[in-house]
Amino acid sequence: MTTTLCKDPLPRCATSFASWRHDYPDSPARDRLLASLRQRPVFQRALTPPLLDALEGLFEPPQPGAAAVGVAEARNWTNLFATHYFHPMPFRRDALAGIWQRCAGGDTQACASGRAEAMRVLGPLTHGASPLGSLSESRDRAS
Repeated sequence: MTTTLCKDPLPRCATSFASWRHDYPDSPARDRLLASLRQRPVFQRALTPPLLDALEGLFEPPQPGAAAVGVAEARNWTNLFATHYFHPMPFRRDALAGIWQRCAGGDTQACASGRAEAMRVLGPLTHGASPLGSLSESRDRAS
């Protein structure tokens, strides 16, 4: 599927690699494909290690004890979530909720306002809140 999604460097290509990396951390096939695509300058910019790391984190549940983030960083995570969301490989909404819960920086009103705006744009930020559900969310509930 990733090969098909990566005919162009669209956001879903990076999401596909991050999902693949999350589900199969030790995949030589993925690593070969990624190395091959990164030989093209457009993919060097579209598939950077920091971007794939960040996207992979959106497939994980919130991390207890993670560091506080500022409003701007929480908004950047929200934009990343919105830009790269791909329904067949959905991010965990509670990952983004966890980021907003860690929002600090001295302006609690700005954090509350930012979280409310994220929920207006994306809907509820709770795990399993995807409008149509997903296989990964069903799998998580079954285990």
